[in-house]
Amino acid sequence: MTEYRVWYDDDTRAVWMKFTSVPSAGGIRQAMKDLIGELDRHQPRFAALDLREVSGGFPPDFRKAVVESAANLRTERQAHIISNPVVRMLSRTITLLIPSVRRAGYFKTAEEAASWLKEPFDG
Repeated sequence: MTEYRVWYDDDTRAVWMKFTSVPSAGGIRQAMKDLIGELDRHQPRFAALDLREVSGGFPPDFRKAVVESAANLRTERQAHIISNPVVRMLSRTITLLIPSVRRAGYFKTAEEAASWLKEPFDG
């Protein structure tokens, strides 16, 4: 079962990743590799991470794998789409541990995230 999907959206100029469940540590490492690979093909480096279908929290091995895998994740903007307040808090905490994320926004809907990603960007 695929735990995520990655694609580029011309309208928002962003690479989108949608999780359908919390991946294993190995799954998150592969997901981050796929995300970074797609980001490397596009400028500006905008990402949208849709976690609305993720329930509960992130196990410790998941959090550790995200921080380790994100060492090469460089984004100018990163939109997090999260409806669950617990998942949003955990996502904010993890994002703070990734120094290469220049600007992060947290949204309840994909439409709000898309609007933010479309705002003028001066690099």
